[in-house]
Amino acid sequence: RYTAVNALADIPADQKIRHITPLLNDKIRTIRQAAANALADVPIDRINRNFQADFEKNIREYENSLKIRADFPGGQLEKGLFFYRRGQIDLAEQAYLKAIELDNRFNAARLNLAHLYNSQGENEKAIGLFKIIIKQEPAFGLAYYSLGLLYAEENKMYEAVEYLSKAAELEKNPRIYYNLGIAYQQVNQLQNAEKTYLKGLQLDANNQDLIYTLSVFYIQQQKFAKAKPYVVKLGEIYPESSQIREMMNIIKQGMQK
Repeated sequence: RYTAVNALADIPADQKIRHITPLLNDKIRTIRQAAANALADVPIDRINRNFQADFEKNIREYENSLKIRADFPGGQLEKGLFFYRRGQIDLAEQAYLKAIELDNRFNAARLNLAHLYNSQGENEKAIGLFKIIIKQEPAFGLAYYSLGLLYAEENKMYEAVEYLSKAAELEKNPRIYYNLGIAYQQVNQLQNAEKTYLKGLQLDANNQDLIYTLSVFYIQQQKFAKAKPYVVKLGEIYPESSQIREMMNIIKQGMQK
């Protein structure tokens, strides 16, 4: 249950409030503290009044437990995640840096610090950290993926392709193929883009982002026969969508020429 509560920390606030709030008065202390930690980014006035006192009490207890573990890299990582969730960016940064100081190869902290810098617009710092992770752990696919996305955000698409390609070699994740395909399109490597989208669909034939993107890709290339089965599938998923109906009309008109 403890692991399950921690896994819910990053779901949308409305869902967290509904599913996690009752656990603030659970019989088990670690569950109560995990619930408070998961809700740390939720304004207290959004929490049911009957649980607000429990929330504040458990937050204090959780912070005290973090102090006990502060001599260990994992404890500092927990502190960083907690402070980041609370919007206390400076304290989160300090905790991640301390974790790395305690163990220079503790790349879970370095990864989170890189994402923190990226969220604050300090992309050069983030890039430097991702590259350190890759140097230390050449098979860490998530680091390549994160760096590729960051380069795409910076509109450095050739660099994005380089790192997203490596991520796709290491991690068989449809989302990586989706973003790599878009990056290929941005550098006008259309054949590679098509192959990449299709590889992603081999991993997840029902991935809606890939189906939609490949549909649009084929329509843009005026490959209407190739586009049709994907747009038909979109129509099954979104039967009321006027956009999908318009896409099908474009295909019909294109195939009649």
